[in-house]
Amino acid sequence: MVDGRLVPAAPPGDATDDAVEQVYLQIRGMQRDATLSLLIGIGKVIVDGFYGGDLEAVRSLTPAKDASLRKLADRFAQDGEIGLNAMGLSRAVSTYEMDTRLHLEDRKELTASHVRAVIGLPPAQQAELLDEAEAEDLTVKQLEDRVREARPASGNPGAGRKPLPAVVKTMNALAKIVGEAGAFGGVGELSDAQEEKVRAQLAAVEGALEAVRKV
Repeated sequence: MVDGRLVPAAPPGDATDDAVEQVYLQIRGMQRDATLSLLIGIGKVIVDGFYGGDLEAVRSLTPAKDASLRKLADRFAQDGEIGLNAMGLSRAVSTYEMDTRLHLEDRKELTASHVRAVIGLPPAQQAELLDEAEAEDLTVKQLEDRVREARPASGNPGAGRKPLPAVVKTMNALAKIVGEAGAFGGVGELSDAQEEKVRAQLAAVEGALEAVRKV
């Protein structure tokens, strides 16, 4: 700041690559939050208005075939809102239902496209695959590939992708945490009690890792 005026970090029209990347990531985050929040909000309005807020009623039917959603889609079509068709409204309902179980809005690594990829899977598989997508920072394409593996093969309901072993999930989560900047900061600020607790936790982690190494 000079003479009470803000001085830009770079001349106008000549932003650094770092500045461009930071602004890009902020805008992408805003897009993600707006899109996912909108879907969840639309789904909630539909569930409250058509099903009396009863999520069990929603889970017991196929929203895309629901007559109420088709009527609502027709009403939007009258105003030229072709994006809000029956399938899109159905996805909003499914996204809202999933949010009530998996707290999607709090999970900043997930986008509306990640969520859409797992719609139609059993709840347990949805939770598992979204956990993997979050822990491993999967792209939408990578998640869609895993979803294809998870879906039962045609004519063979018992087929499908085997769940990841717990040890793989744990190691994926640890790898992500270790890679985060500042994840282990503040060591020099620990109180005696905090240091003792951290040492005990570290010993437990080291013991578990040693058991994995012996496999």
